[in-house]
Amino acid sequence: MKRLWIFLAFVSCGLLFWFVIGRFSNSAGDSRSINVTASQSHDSAAHPEVRPDPPDPGKFLDVLYSTPITFYGRVIDQHGSPVGGATVRYQAHDTPTRSGREQTLTSTVDGAFVISGVQGISLHVQVEKGGYRPFRQESDQNDSAGSFGFGVNLGGGRHVPDASRPVTFVLQKIGELEPLLVIPSRRILIPKDGTPRLISLHPDKSQTHSIEVSCRTDNDASALNQPYSWKFEILAVNGEIQTRQGSFAFRAPTTGYQRKDAVEMKASMSRDVWRRVAEKSYFVRYADGVHARLDIEMFTGSQQKIVLKSWLNPKPGSQNLEDPPH
Repeated sequence: MKRLWIFLAFVSCGLLFWFVIGRFSNSAGDSRSINVTASQSHDSAAHPEVRPDPPDPGKFLDVLYSTPITFYGRVIDQHGSPVGGATVRYQAHDTPTRSGREQTLTSTVDGAFVISGVQGISLHVQVEKGGYRPFRQESDQNDSAGSFGFGVNLGGGRHVPDASRPVTFVLQKIGELEPLLVIPSRRILIPKDGTPRLISLHPDKSQTHSIEVSCRTDNDASALNQPYSWKFEILAVNGEIQTRQGSFAFRAPTTGYQRKDAVEMKASMSRDVWRRVAEKSYFVRYADGVHARLDIEMFTGSQQKIVLKSWLNPKPGSQNLEDPPH
């Protein structure tokens, strides 16, 4: 939302600048037209030139911010089923200096809703309902929220309302929740010589369910502005690990595991590919049937460290790793 308001402010300033330049150019043209011959002056007196008044930038902006808005939407869950009774929050950006008043309505039993009777240069919509979590896909399509241009193009053209093709908003229905052992984000230093660091996934720090993290790097503190080689390895102690695909995957899979995973950058990589920081998410399956999921940020540079958050289901055999939305 904040980036949207900044973008619209730039649009407004750009339009004002364009009109000021246009008015200045018209004034310059008027001054140059004074130097005419006597016959031209006589002709002008007989047939005076009528020039239209330059457009008023303020009135033009008023027109943009007064664009009538009609919007058709539909709320569904991650399986495509309609979500009735969802709260729809919307704001029309109807002035250059602030967003409009937030208004709400409720989706019908088939998930449909219509927004009308408002005006503005753009419209922001978000949906929510108890028992569901906001949904955001990496493709930026079919999320739980979106912004749409009416008086201005926000990318992809101005929005054209179509009752037969409503905009789809997705909420993820929360499944059955089981007690999880959750450890919030913690910062852990990792040696740079490949020595593994043993990390427990239990709040009481017992080693029953652990991972090992190691790092090797040839970075030089005097040349940290240049690409250097580094490699992190994550290993499940008495278990197996695999990359978690998608931020809304909460059920551990039954196949596809391996003993360890590695994230590596090489000094020979081009600058547009090489990174000193990496993020990964994993599922872990232990030999006793206990499952966990991890979010890991890996940092290199003057220090090698990770920031780790973990969720462990202590119930053997359960693959459910879903936590309540925050």
